[in-house]
Amino acid sequence: MAGPVKLTTKFRADSLDDFATKYGVDISVGGMFIRTKKPLPVGTRVNFNFTLQNGESILKGSGTVVWIREYDPARPAVPPGMGLRFDELDENSQSNLDKILIIKGEPVAEQQEQITSPGMAEEKTRVAAKDVLEELRKEISAKLEEDEEPSQSVSGDVELEEEEPPQRTDDSTVSSI
Repeated sequence: MAGPVKLTTKFRADSLDDFATKYGVDISVGGMFIRTKKPLPVGTRVNFNFTLQNGESILKGSGTVVWIREYDPARPAVPPGMGLRFDELDENSQSNLDKILIIKGEPVAEQQEQITSPGMAEEKTRVAAKDVLEELRKEISAKLEEDEEPSQSVSGDVELEEEEPPQRTDDSTVSSI
């Protein structure tokens, strides 16, 4: 089975406070929404490193793509992207995440196991729970062992769409994973 995809991006923020103010709407205790025109498939494992403009790492760890939102021409104000569940954060990243949540006014101590989609039925969104993803990985691993031909794998850097920070509007949807 293919190894994790490396995901690295530099955000347009000068400090953790600046990052939380500009991008906090897309972050929750369980993960974050990543704007990209080319989301990875649901179930893709990711090693990520998100940095400030000066290169300082804010969030680093591993995660899994648990849902995607494809571009919908009928709703151009709703950005395409993917929901990344945080599976593991290093100690500094966990501390930074807690600080971001405090800045946002969200509780830190309550760890949420529930994974939710953006919540709009008309959106082109696919969701998979953690246990479903684990079962899929097992099935895929078993099939790969049966196959004689080597399978193709996805690896390398993922190109993220760097946009201005999200703005809340009456039509916008806040994602929480």
